[in-house]
Amino acid sequence: MVTVRRVGRPALDDDVLHERKRLILDKTLGLVAQRGTSNVRLKDVAASANVSVGTLQHYFDSRDQLIRAAFTQHAYGVIDQVLGTPSRTATPWEALRTMFANVYAGSDLAQRCALWIEFVAASRHDDRLRELMAEFWNAWSAPIRTAVRRGIEDGSFAPVADVDSVVATLLAIIDGGETAVALKARTMDRDVLTTELQAAAAALLGVSEAATGR
Repeated sequence: MVTVRRVGRPALDDDVLHERKRLILDKTLGLVAQRGTSNVRLKDVAASANVSVGTLQHYFDSRDQLIRAAFTQHAYGVIDQVLGTPSRTATPWEALRTMFANVYAGSDLAQRCALWIEFVAASRHDDRLRELMAEFWNAWSAPIRTAVRRGIEDGSFAPVADVDSVVATLLAIIDGGETAVALKARTMDRDVLTTELQAAAAALLGVSEAATGR
C-alpha cells in the first residue's frame, strides 16, 4: 500500500507574519480615520488588506480585539515619533521644543489627529482601551514632566503652577490643537501650531531669556 503524503501550504516565517499583521493594522487604522470606529467591519478590513475574513480571525479573535490592536500600534507609534531619542546634551527647553515640534510633524498629521479623536471616543466604552489610554498618557507625559523638573532645578524655568498642573495644561493644549486639525476647524499650518504651543509652554513655565537664547 502506498501512503500518499499530503503537502500543505508552507508555513510563513515570522517576518512575513509580522509584516502581514502590521499591514492589517495599518489598513484598519486608515479605515477608522476615514469612517469612524463604529463603521469599520471585518469584511471592510479584509478587503482593504486583500486578505480573507478567515485570515483576520486567525490573527484576531474578534473585531474589538482588532480595533484594540490597531489603536495600540498607533499609540506607541506616535510616542516613538514624537518623543524620539532624547539628546543627553539638550537643555530642558531644547528638549521640550523638540517634542513640541514633533507633535505636528509628519505627512500623516491629519490621519493621526483623526485617530486620536476616535481613540478617545472608543475608550469611553471599552475598559481595555481606557487602560491603554492611561498607559499612553503616562508614557507621553513622563518626558515632559522630566524636562520641566530639570528646568526648575537648573533655574531656567519658574512655572506659574505646580509641575503636574503645568504638564496637564500642556497636554490639554496639544489635544486642543489636534482636535482642531481633526475637525478641520482651522488651517493645518504646522509652523503656526508649533509656535503657539511653544509660546504657551514658555508662558506657563516662565522660561528665562537665557534658556530661549534671547
